[in-house]
Amino acid sequence: MLMQVFYEIIVSPRKAFERLAEKPRWWQGFAVVIPLIILGNLIRIWGGYEFLVQAAAERLSQLPPEQAEAAERWMTLPAMLGTTAINKLIIIPIAVLIQATLFHLMVPLSGGEANYGKTFGLVIWSKMVIALGSWTTGVLTLAIGQPFRTDMGVFVDLNSKLQGGLSQIEIFSIWSLALVAEGMVRVIGCKRLASYLVVFGLWAVWVAISFGIGAFLGGAG
Repeated sequence: MLMQVFYEIIVSPRKAFERLAEKPRWWQGFAVVIPLIILGNLIRIWGGYEFLVQAAAERLSQLPPEQAEAAERWMTLPAMLGTTAINKLIIIPIAVLIQATLFHLMVPLSGGEANYGKTFGLVIWSKMVIALGSWTTGVLTLAIGQPFRTDMGVFVDLNSKLQGGLSQIEIFSIWSLALVAEGMVRVIGCKRLASYLVVFGLWAVWVAISFGIGAFLGGAG
């Protein structure tokens, strides 16, 4: 049953939603999806390590020797893999909790019946697409030897003020949000238009905030 949801959420979401409507299985999704996302990110770090070190070396050359030496200690492959794993292990559950809570609060406005377990399960299982994206970019990074990106930020310079906002416009993230919106319709009973407006409206606000932060930090720099 678990593997069926695992498979169907990507290739046949309607069937997955039917199963999740009967039983959210959020803890199973939590145990499967988060490790997959973390492993994909670790593959990406491993594959692009040399490129990342070279890129960082240019920035370190502009720092005082003491600061550069301290930073270099954290640039070994084991250190980067370890910090990435720990960061993701903390950040991903928090992000899922925040998203699930926000969408749960919006369910009554979308015409659905509020059920936090179903909303949480829906959000965590939609992250299976993020796991797919994580592995896709990880394997492609490993193949080409430098970070492979699937967001709009790839089209501008890394130091651009637009980088923060454009990096939030990412293929697998949008796919995941579309699954949440459709799932709110099929699992929780929300109205379709209201569901999509809520999900992508909140996402648009986050993208706007990211653009604003980028502009502010760019101006401050």
